[in-house]
Amino acid sequence: MKRMMIFFTIHALFVMLSSGASFAEDTPYKTGLNEGYIEEKSKLLQRALDEEFVGEDILPSSIDHSDSPYLPPAGSQRENSCVGWAVGYYLRTYQQGMDFEWSVKSGIDYYPSRVFSPTFIYNQINYGVDAGATLEDAGRLLENVGAATLEDFPYIQGDYRTKPSSDVISSAYPHRIRDWHILYNRYDSKEYIMRKTKEYLNTGDILVAGVYVGDNWYNPDIQADGTSIITKEVCPRAGHAITVVGYDDGIATSDGPGAFKVINSWGSEWGDQGFSYVSYEEFSSNIIKAVVYTDIANESLSQEKPDESLYEEIYPKVSSSAAPDKEWVITFSDEVDEATLGDGIHVIQSSPCGII
Repeated sequence: MKRMMIFFTIHALFVMLSSGASFAEDTPYKTGLNEGYIEEKSKLLQRALDEEFVGEDILPSSIDHSDSPYLPPAGSQRENSCVGWAVGYYLRTYQQGMDFEWSVKSGIDYYPSRVFSPTFIYNQINYGVDAGATLEDAGRLLENVGAATLEDFPYIQGDYRTKPSSDVISSAYPHRIRDWHILYNRYDSKEYIMRKTKEYLNTGDILVAGVYVGDNWYNPDIQADGTSIITKEVCPRAGHAITVVGYDDGIATSDGPGAFKVINSWGSEWGDQGFSYVSYEEFSSNIIKAVVYTDIANESLSQEKPDESLYEEIYPKVSSSAAPDKEWVITFSDEVDEATLGDGIHVIQSSPCGII
């Protein structure tokens, strides 16, 4: 049988599979954002936001959602599952917490029945391999299937293949989103990116963004007061999904004044208890895209069991040794054993700085 040549396309995806992978010692963290489809700016700007934003001239100089009772403690990904953590664990938990006005944490602990599972999302959109995922696939899953809590679908380190049962799918269905859309991408101007990010944070929601990361992210600059600051990367090497929770025009950085505040999925020992400021220059220079996932209150959603045939049509269960019948490209920043990915999947290595 002729081997099917399947390529997974992603710029600067730093991944580590369960075996057979070799990584540089100075890149200790998992990432996993696959770029997906990048629209041209002319098409992107046709997408109009539903929300009414305040004008730029009256935006506050800072806003901070990091101390919200709806935001769970910093988590630590052990797979290339950053999309699941940013979209599910942080964003969906925050949104549903606001809907029901429930606190999702107590100190460093959290309530599993109120915090959403990163692997419920990741395990259904990674096609059976630990090679990352796209923000678009996460949006389609949240819109059509929903999100399950950690109580219903616990996080198990190293497990990126287990799929949810029909009962778990049913529990996730009431936690769907209304829709999703791309807010901006790397083709937009720095001014546009910064303005739209600030405007969106002023709606009260938090924002999922994909960025290129490198050494300045792996080792952020910790100030005397404990504040963590990330400045512009010279040569970023990986695509990574993070959650933007605030901004401050007054933060001083070596790139100039102003920074966005993000929460990462590299544990509470990273940055400042899992948070860091990212200079406006770094954020807007190395952005991939930002995606808005529009929330909807649960009580207005159907509580009926989803149509499983529709679920299977949208998210077929792909075996760990197979890839979907479509063309992608997988790019890695370090060597990967192709046998781990399965027959017919090939690897190229690249980054924004060129082929590695």
